[in-house]
Amino acid sequence: MSSGAAEVLVAILEFWHCWKNAERESLVTRLFTLEENERMSCRKCRKKLNYPEQSSYGIVMAADSIRDLKCGLGYIEFVDIFKVIRMECKMLCDIKTGGCGITNFIHHIISKCPPIFTIVLEWEKSETEKEIYETTMALDWEIDFSRLYEGLEPKTNYRLVSMDVGNWKSVVRFCGERKIRPEILFYEVVRAMA
Repeated sequence: MSSGAAEVLVAILEFWHCWKNAERESLVTRLFTLEENERMSCRKCRKKLNYPEQSSYGIVMAADSIRDLKCGLGYIEFVDIFKVIRMECKMLCDIKTGGCGITNFIHHIISKCPPIFTIVLEWEKSETEKEIYETTMALDWEIDFSRLYEGLEPKTNYRLVSMDVGNWKSVVRFCGERKIRPEILFYEVVRAMA
């Protein structure tokens, strides 16, 4: 993660790891750590490559990319914007391991889905009120993560819990009017009612 606010968050989470109990995983690991595998299946030679599991506290997305996709594609949900941005991540079919060298899309598979998922928005410049409004308007207060990652039950929904100042339209208006650029978004898993 990068950006000033994200660096502070990571420093805090890393410090919390110091409080780890030897008999069980730390609170930070339990609440925030996303464990993801990347898999590439070559569309030409059919070779399948699995990459080592990676752990992170969330993902980083460029605010201007979110805004540009929303403005360019019209009615598109944030989860679909997220997917389009992730589709830009590609890997070569590794010739050293018997592959053909062609570029392929990556499949993202979650092995551990945390109760809290973090998205960091990177802002490139001093955005105008309109640009901040358009970016926050592109975000959704609820995301179905099963549409983003393989390995999850259908309808694995997460709700935004880090920006609670009324209904979603008020949040968007509030951020735009006051030129507040949201940088760290915390989404919490929605527990099914029994």
